[in-house]
Amino acid sequence: MPQERICAECNERNAATAQFCRYCGRSLDAAVSSAGRASHPNPIRPPDGFCPVECAADLHYRMESVSGGPTLIGTESMRVVLWNAGYALRDVVIRVIGRDEAWQLAVDVEKSVTTVARGQEVRIEVPSYDIELPVKSHRVSLVSAEFV
Repeated sequence: MPQERICAECNERNAATAQFCRYCGRSLDAAVSSAGRASHPNPIRPPDGFCPVECAADLHYRMESVSGGPTLIGTESMRVVLWNAGYALRDVVIRVIGRDEAWQLAVDVEKSVTTVARGQEVRIEVPSYDIELPVKSHRVSLVSAEFV
């Protein structure tokens, strides 16, 4: 009996006969070796409080206010703190999506950073003018990157 197929883009489990991922639509026949999506053979354990970046193998993040600590009202400028447990990356583009209590879109922006070395923490600001409603939940996904 054939095994299920795991999407290299989003790690979703798919039927053994699937040609495309049921979650992100990526071809399941495409080989993955792209930067940020190729898992390092010995990833570093992320610090406490970091969550996995979607569509990335070894990138992690945490959200905080630009003054440090948790956001207070949800509409002030926020900071995405990226942490790299794997291969060094350059020209990293992430997408930050936040939703309010009613699940309405509060923020949807792409941000970039020049380099993220292995074991490095990088801070990226999301200014208040990009935030339309108080953010109650958020997610960060990798759009693109290159190997250093």
